[in-house]
Amino acid sequence: LAMMILYDISFIRCMKRLKVVFFFVFCMGIANPIFNRIPVLNFWGITLTAGMLSMITLWMKAFLTVLAGYILMEMTTMDQICYGLRCLHIPAGFVVLLSLIYRYLILFLKETDRMMKAYQLRAPGQKGVHFRVWGSLLGNLLLRTMDQGQRVYESMILRGFRGEYYLHTGRVSKRDSYLFVGIWMGIFVILKLFPIVYR
Repeated sequence: LAMMILYDISFIRCMKRLKVVFFFVFCMGIANPIFNRIPVLNFWGITLTAGMLSMITLWMKAFLTVLAGYILMEMTTMDQICYGLRCLHIPAGFVVLLSLIYRYLILFLKETDRMMKAYQLRAPGQKGVHFRVWGSLLGNLLLRTMDQGQRVYESMILRGFRGEYYLHTGRVSKRDSYLFVGIWMGIFVILKLFPIVYR
């Protein structure tokens, strides 16, 4: 919640974008009370079973995990993520591969949209793509995407890209880093010693 407030991230927009994921998690957890009916505790005359507690725990963990991933995507760009991975001494080849996959994925989607529009203009009134042209469309899509990707990579090389990321951001002091790690280690130890959710 603090990060969403600091970075002005809309909670309602987040729920709209992640509703499919939350629905899938809801369907997975709803089966737990049916299969696990072992009573665990009595709460104000209501008997809570192990299936109910595991369902609630699954919902909470999935909700917080997906929400944390969404906040990370909203707060940081792909270049910042790659820069952070290099600061953690992840091999440069892996980081470059991740960056290029992200860039080429956008090219792939744009080329797909362009080819689908061209196909619809050549086959007006037809719903979907005829199965006879699936092979040629996929082949052309692969070739066009590879050509476009090669041009993007060459332009990156011409602009001085050598597999490293240099972001002009203020460096965090070691004291702040140690304080950050210490606080979170303390939180994790407290949560380990005093579990607040049912496992």
